[in-house]
This record gives sequence, C-alpha cells and structure tokens, in this order.
Amino acid sequence: MTITLQDVQILLGLRIDGPAVVGPNVVGQGRIWPTWPSCCDELLGSHPGRETVYHDPNDEEDVATFRMGSSQIDSMLPLRWLRWTFYRESYDDLAPEIFLRHVRAYILFMIGCFLIPDTSRSHVSLQWLPLLADVDSFSRMSLGGAVLAHLYRELCYATRPTRTYIAGCVALLQVWSWERLYIGRPTLRVPQIIDLAGRPLGCRWAEDRIRELPAGNTMTYRDEFDGLRMSQVIMTPYTQAVLANLPLQFHDGQEIWRARVPLISWKRAEWHLPDRVVRQFSGMPTTDIEPMDPSFRRIDGRGRADQDWTIQYRDYLQIWEERRAYVVPITPLVGTGNREVGAYLRWYRSWASIYLLQPQIEPPETFFPRSPGERLVADYYIRSSAILEPLAGAGGQNASSL
Repeated sequence: MTITLQDVQILLGLRIDGPAVVGPNVVGQGRIWPTWPSCCDELLGSHPGRETVYHDPNDEEDVATFRMGSSQIDSMLPLRWLRWTFYRESYDDLAPEIFLRHVRAYILFMIGCFLIPDTSRSHVSLQWLPLLADVDSFSRMSLGGAVLAHLYRELCYATRPTRTYIAGCVALLQVWSWERLYIGRPTLRVPQIIDLAGRPLGCRWAEDRIRELPAGNTMTYRDEFDGLRMSQVIMTPYTQAVLANLPLQFHDGQEIWRARVPLISWKRAEWHLPDRVVRQFSGMPTTDIEPMDPSFRRIDGRGRADQDWTIQYRDYLQIWEERRAYVVPITPLVGTGNREVGAYLRWYRSWASIYLLQPQIEPPETFFPRSPGERLVADYYIRSSAILEPLAGAGGQNASSL
C-alpha cells in the first residue's frame, strides 16, 4: 500500500493533472529579477526589513523583527511575516493588483506550512514565488503531484537514524492511514460521512467531527502493525457512493491515477508506481513487477545556483507530458480473488521485511491490543486506571480495593 495521486486528489482536493511544478531560474544577474528582495517587492509588494518592527494583527503587544533567509540561503521567507503582513479582516476593498499580492502570499503560506513544508515549519522557500507571477497559470499546474513527490522524499529521509523530524504533508499521510487502517483511527461522531458540501473527502476527519482519539503509545502501535490482518485493512475506501458525492473537479484527471510516471516538485523527482499497489485500484496483484529505471537518479536539490531544473529534468518532464501513455492496466479480481492474493502474499513475504519489532523471546509482560475490540477494552482499562489511581492515593485501602 502507498499514497497515490488518487489519494491526493480525493483527500485534499488538489489538482494532479497539468504541467509539472518546476521552472527556469529567473532570479540572479542578467535574469528577470537581480535579487530575491526585488522579486518579493514586485510580486508581494515588500520584503522583510531587518530594522522593521512588525505587530501581530491580533495582538499589538506581540512584536518581532524578521529578515529573509537563514544561515544557509537567502531565499527564504518567515511564515509568520507572511501571516502578519498580509492578514486582513476583509479583502473586498483592495485594488486588483494589491489583492493579487495577497493571493500570492496566501498560496506561499499554504505551501510552506501545510502542503510542502520543510523541517523548520517556520520558513518557506521563495523558489515557488516566481511561479505565482501568473496565478492562473500556476492554478493549472500539478500541485498535487508536487505535494506527493515531496512527501515521498521526506518519508525516505525520515527513516534515517540521524533524522529527528519529518517534513512534507503529514496531514495527508495521517488521513490516508485513517481511511484504510484501524490503527490510531479516531472515533467519529457520525461514521463514514460522505456528503461534505463540496469539500474534499479528508474533511470528514475534521477535528469537530472526532468524538475521541485512541489511547496508546509508540510500542502499542508498532505491535498492532505487526499483528495486522487482511480483514482489518480497507484497500479500496473510495466507493462509488463516495466518488459520486465529490465535486466534479475532484475527478478531473482520474485517468492518470494509475500513471507510472515521475512526480516533480521543483528540485525533487520521485516515481509514482501504482503497478505495485494494484489492489488499491481493485486489481489483481502480480509478482511480475517492473523494476525501477536504472538510469533514474535521485536528485536532492543540491547544485549550482544557476542550475536550470527544466534541463536537469528534461527526460522526466517528457514522460510526465506523455503521462496518459503510461497508465498501468488493471486486471480485475475474479470472485473473491483469495487464491491470487494468497499467492502474491506468499511471494511478498518471501523477501520483504514485514515486521517493525523483533520477535518476543520471553513471554510478554504487557498486553498490546491487536483488533478494534481489544483496543476498546484496553482504552477502557487505561481510562479507568487514570481515574482510580488518584482515588487510591487519597482514599487509602478502601479506594485501592475499589
């Protein structure tokens, strides 16, 4: 299982079809803008001043000074500066050009804090700003593909022992998991909400719809993953009833949900491989897996300042432009498909590492629930213990016996 373009479009409502999110370098000597501050001044109307004192629009006593960049590069904007500078109670009285600057600032803020954040969670790269010079053109780009490429790369980096934090759209990762797995899934006030009044499906997990969250810890969840059964997994949560209630724009481009193509997020390229998760598309799994392209090079975005990424990604961009020619065919399951799935799982387990924890040598001293029913019992016990422990301390032996 993995997150695919289908999940990005249905859960977040982002556009997945369109040109890749990448462009030529337009800032530097001899280019459109000589420096990043001059680019900000034209597209946003200003840039952080080193000596300027800014006030929180909601709290005049909260003040701060900002500057562009960090210790590594000078093309970063503080997210808090964007919020403080461009916040308005109403945008109705703004002139068209001023309003457009606020639109650019809002999109830049959403990219930096939610869609494509880095590990700092406090700054956003200005590499996205030139693409917003023409907002209409940017709206036709595959922003969903960029979000997924960035998340793929950050999930890879998060496995490194030296990495403490994870970047990328972790809300997408979380909601994707809740749609398919019971592990860590909250209890909803109204289960399986379908009609969301034109909003993407991920909104049915909004905070006001959640009744309670499960109680557990890292060890609990790892043990539950190791004990996961096929009956506890929802491979295809997007039923016809769900899809029928989504706005039409969330279906635009569904023919490339199964496209085996590279996804590009400016300086990053990652492969989208739906042929390895065909069960998510109601297909019959196969052991005839096409290997990765041996010529593929994982580019980490480190290079010369004058690097033109449209040239660097020329081959990948060509495949993306022809994405409809790379759609993976699906063979529907016959009947229950238990035989085919069983054969696939035996092949998969023969080489894959499928456990997170080492097997127990001694009898376990702690009970870890392995099913939703056991989870409810464990949650009830944990909450009961939290209530009774203070009583035991205050009431002595009688409370302890209770």
